[in-house]
Amino acid sequence: APRLAYSSLPAPRLAYSARRLLTVEALRAQLDEKERIYSERVTALLEDRRLRAAEEEARSSACSKQMAHLETSLAEAERLLTRSTRDYLQLRHESLSRQRSDTEAVEALRRESSARKADAEQARAAAAAEVSQAASKAKRGAEQYVALFRQQAAEAQREANQLREREGASEQALTARVKELEATLVRLRRTHSALEERRRLEAEGYGRELAELRKAFSRLELRVYAGRNPDAEPPP
Repeated sequence: APRLAYSSLPAPRLAYSARRLLTVEALRAQLDEKERIYSERVTALLEDRRLRAAEEEARSSACSKQMAHLETSLAEAERLLTRSTRDYLQLRHESLSRQRSDTEAVEALRRESSARKADAEQARAAAAAEVSQAASKAKRGAEQYVALFRQQAAEAQREANQLREREGASEQALTARVKELEATLVRLRRTHSALEERRRLEAEGYGRELAELRKAFSRLELRVYAGRNPDAEPPP
């Protein structure tokens, strides 16, 4: 029937209708092609959006894990610094207490040595007085007391020699003890100086580690903030 209709039309109109039909078909084909291209482009955009969302989620998860690790490292560094400071203060207190006790012991030994020297001087003076007194009595006495005087003088001299020997041994022992305590005091002062230097070096090392951890934490916060808000300005 369409063919009959077209055949019944004049030739110019028939040609015009044919051209319009071809134009319509061409436009329809172009429209279909554009719809296909638009559909493929929308599908590609959706897939790209899905991939970007997955990538952003993975990056955010990695940043969160890194932040947690850095926070743990920072807490551990602060804990180690606190423990080191506490140990240093404890060692310093013990060192000062030991130094004070040793100093008191040295002073006590010196006082004891001085007291023993004074006692020895008094004993020597008393022995000398007894010997002098015995000699005076012997001179004024009779011959029957000569033997007794000599015996008493010999005993007094022997006691004086024994007292002198005991005094010398005691003085040597006290001198050795004083030297030993002074050497111990010098070692303790050296140990205290070494502990002070070690504490200073550890504090500087922990300070540098804390500064580096805080810088890394700040950079990570900037990255996370920029990843979550790509159009926003980073915080100051």
